Amino acid sequence: CGMTAEAAEVAGRIAAAGGEDEDGDELPLDDDERELLEEEGRRRQAQFLRLPLPRESIVVVDCEAAVGKAGEELRRLAHCDPPRLPAVGVDAEWRPFAAVDDEGRQIRAALLQVSTPDTALLFDLDTLSRDPALAAAADEVLSSLMSNDDVIKLGFAFSSDVAKLQRWNDVF
Repeated sequence: CGMTAEAAEVAGRIAAAGGEDEDGDELPLDDDERELLEEEGRRRQAQFLRLPLPRESIVVVDCEAAVGKAGEELRRLAHCDPPRLPAVGVDAEWRPFAAVDDEGRQIRAALLQVSTPDTALLFDLDTLSRDPALAAAADEVLSSLMSNDDVIKLGFAFSSDVAKLQRWNDVF
């Protein structure tokens, strides 16, 4: 699913020139070239599933206020009006290329993404773990979520995520 030959030719010319002409100005494109590249961009974007989630609905949970916001969002999901089947998507990430830390301990999850239909909560577990009070507050939010049998948790190959998350919280 690469570029069309025509778009690749235009993109190659732009890349070869470093995107600028000899005066350092943006490389000029004629209307046909501009339309060709815009169409290529639209074609490539259509290949991917895109969810209508605005940037303000993505919350990086790395401070007290964000932990509070995450807790509110997850409580709202569990008590939604109108009633609907509450579910969250859950995915964990950890540092690649290192199975153990400097002291020989297995690496724990660094980021936990919890997504509701309206919000993506990105728990920065590395940052949260540096402050015991903040870690305890985040732990309470996550424990409440994970122990709530009324909320369906969806994940792909989640067993490996759980192994990394157990180093953060025993509820996993």
